[in-house]
Amino acid sequence: MEEAFLAHQKALLGYVYKRVKDKHIAQDIVQEVYLKALEKQTTLRSPERLVGWLYTIAAHAIVDFYRAKSPALPLCDDHAQPQVRKESLEELSACVEPLLALLPKHHALALRLYELEGLSQNAIAKELNLSLSATKSRILRGRKQLKERLLACCEIEYVRGKVAGFTPRKDCDSTCAC
Repeated sequence: MEEAFLAHQKALLGYVYKRVKDKHIAQDIVQEVYLKALEKQTTLRSPERLVGWLYTIAAHAIVDFYRAKSPALPLCDDHAQPQVRKESLEELSACVEPLLALLPKHHALALRLYELEGLSQNAIAKELNLSLSATKSRILRGRKQLKERLLACCEIEYVRGKVAGFTPRKDCDSTCAC
């Protein structure tokens, strides 16, 4: 096994070096690869797969190196989870149903089945006797239309990509129930 390792050492070192750009780190990683390979040599089912097996171990070692290099930072107060007022979200949810009623029926139905009733797109396609592509299109168009109507009636507040609250617009037409 050692002879086979040594035969591929230069190529493996080049492979690792291309990814870490430091000769000493590449050498350390290759050493780790050989140690792991020696520990796990009984798991190698066929000797002709040795080269691919070594490169797989090397790829995993490189990923481990980069993971260890950039540990997760502790969250400070500025990065705490956004505070979302539950009442505000319930009020916003109450606006959705009347706005859905304003959409074309075929878009509203597909969107209601998918988003509110939780049916899969395949199940909706079967129920409505549509192709999967047509179903996806109706859901996508319904979402777009609903979003346009919602944004026309409400000022949505987002915190880190999540809805944190909303304020009804004064200039909104009377079709919005918000």
